[in-house]
Amino acid sequence: MKRARERDEADAGDAEYVNGTRVFLPPIVRPLLRDNTTYAASLPLFLLVAHHALHLLTPVHGHRWYIDGHTSDRLFLRLPCDQELVGIPYLEQDFSLQITPTTVQVGVSTYSHATLGLHRQFTLMLDQWLPRSTSQVLPR
Repeated sequence: MKRARERDEADAGDAEYVNGTRVFLPPIVRPLLRDNTTYAASLPLFLLVAHHALHLLTPVHGHRWYIDGHTSDRLFLRLPCDQELVGIPYLEQDFSLQITPTTVQVGVSTYSHATLGLHRQFTLMLDQWLPRSTSQVLPR
């Protein structure tokens, strides 16, 4: 009975029995998910449209994502949360930015399908008002 219980615990995903000895198995390596989109727009125009696009995304429990700031290479987003329900006042997400005088590339590299989904919803909204650039921003 004890051995069956130990095997059930091992089936939980972090351990397994080999020749009667419990051994640790590392988690399965998840692939890195990437997405980049380049727009033919100046940074001020991109930020204006990005603010509007975030406002049009579907609210999450009555709250909307908003731009919390940016640097030359990052766009910071924030989503207010109900602290009594979630335990934290807000969620944060950042996307990479690559900026030239005539283009802005927004991208994400993540292991999270939810983060990739947020990025894709965001770029679908941006596509309604900003033309995509056919030239890619050169990596730094």
